[in-house]
Amino acid sequence: MLGPGITICVADPNPRVRELLRREFSSLGCMVEMAGAAQEVVDKCLSAHPPDLLVLDPEISRADSSPILSRISMFMPGLPVVLHAFPGEALNHPAAHKAAAILEKGESTHRLRDVVSRILNERSAASGAS
Repeated sequence: MLGPGITICVADPNPRVRELLRREFSSLGCMVEMAGAAQEVVDKCLSAHPPDLLVLDPEISRADSSPILSRISMFMPGLPVVLHAFPGEALNHPAAHKAAAILEKGESTHRLRDVVSRILNERSAASGAS
């Protein structure tokens, strides 16, 4: 469930997209961290207070030689990642199979919010069952 106590990291090279998604998730009471470069994403994921979910544009790692999803999953294998990319880009990304969901940019932010909420609910239910 989205709301207080949930931290979402929005990683996108475009500051306008980061700000749009920050406003969307903040309006629901979530804490939102933003990253504009691959190393920032890794640093936030490895911090003392890592995010509960990562919304990631795979283009953020284009300038970086090591694939970002591989780096993150090595240190945080349970972190759900939503790939948020332009049509066709995310499905063809080599790490798409590691994503909890893939959404195209241009879809409603409400759809992104619903998908993120569903993933966090499933994760919460799974951790409560164990």
